[in-house]
Amino acid sequence: MSHRLTVTKKTSLSNDKTVVNFIFTVIEISCYVKKQRKERFDMGLKTRLKKAKVKIVSESILMLRCKDCGQVWSPNIQPGGRLPKRYWVCPNECNKDLK
Repeated sequence: MSHRLTVTKKTSLSNDKTVVNFIFTVIEISCYVKKQRKERFDMGLKTRLKKAKVKIVSESILMLRCKDCGQVWSPNIQPGGRLPKRYWVCPNECNKDLK
């Protein structure tokens, strides 16, 4: 996705419209980048969980279920919203050998 902004000197009203268009363009690019990052994160998370034989039960509070034993758990989210290391490991250690 490519955005190009051309600024030319015109009347005051025209400059105001240019500034507004520029702001909307920056917001649009920012939203696009955030969406792309979230999609990449979601794909990485789902790929890792699939390999670990873990299913997401609830995305709102991140509840996970082991596909082998059925155990349900919620990893403790770290400051900044980060997941702890080896968050996908079942409490019964069904998948503890996965790296």
